[in-house]
Amino acid sequence: MWCETLSEREGQAMQKVLPELNEVQWAKPLAERIDRDGGLKSENMPLLFEARFAHGLYLQGLTPEYEYRGGVGETVIDFRVPGNTDWLFELTSIRPSEAVKRATLDRGPFISRFLQSPRMANNAGQNEESEEGEILLAQQKIGEKVFNGDQVVKFPEPDGRIHIIVVDMRAFLDGGDQWDYRQIAYGPNGVPQELVHCWLHRGQWQPIRGLFEPECPGRAAPHVRQRIHFLAFVAEKTYEPGEIFKQILLLPNPALLSNDDVKALAPQCPVKYGA
Repeated sequence: MWCETLSEREGQAMQKVLPELNEVQWAKPLAERIDRDGGLKSENMPLLFEARFAHGLYLQGLTPEYEYRGGVGETVIDFRVPGNTDWLFELTSIRPSEAVKRATLDRGPFISRFLQSPRMANNAGQNEESEEGEILLAQQKIGEKVFNGDQVVKFPEPDGRIHIIVVDMRAFLDGGDQWDYRQIAYGPNGVPQELVHCWLHRGQWQPIRGLFEPECPGRAAPHVRQRIHFLAFVAEKTYEPGEIFKQILLLPNPALLSNDDVKALAPQCPVKYGA
């Protein structure tokens, strides 16, 4: 299935990236981990995404700390980029969901996907096979980087460091678009009215609320709102060096950052800030 299997293009790109990272002291543990886990194989695609992100930092001459202990128990954050302001980056990859697999037909050179909008008459499984179901699953995956269902993980309460969750969206609806990303973060107020996705909640149709919204019913949402300064979304296509940093979309958390804060932080940000 698309975005589930390592492509030739991604594999070729990583054949150049991994040897370079293996020669960089702070990145070598990541390159070695990928090698221990079997190298260039489909199961390692989330780790390969981490490696390309690390390579993008390296190309900028930055010296991050990999698997940084942020002060929340024994959990670690993928990258700390030191500076006048420390930037903490945690990466997550949205993989093809079981609902999307069920809705996909692979017939030789052609792949077809049949997703439908949720309906009152559908059963739960049928409603999961929808764009709306995929948005909710993406929110859940992002939320797990802050709250594991029992306790807060990885990110401490804000203390001057900037916290960012970077989301690999390649396997989300063929990469999705900025409006999908904005609804994940901001809910219905972040997208044009005609593009708002709705979902059955307690028997009523309601717009899907964003992780930064107080109205979001997800258990992790309050912790995302309290601890994460930016959600960042990217869907690579070429795997060229630095593509992640050219294509990434950072969405600031209005509960933690004012417009003036964002303007002040933008020039310092290790990845491109833009809309």
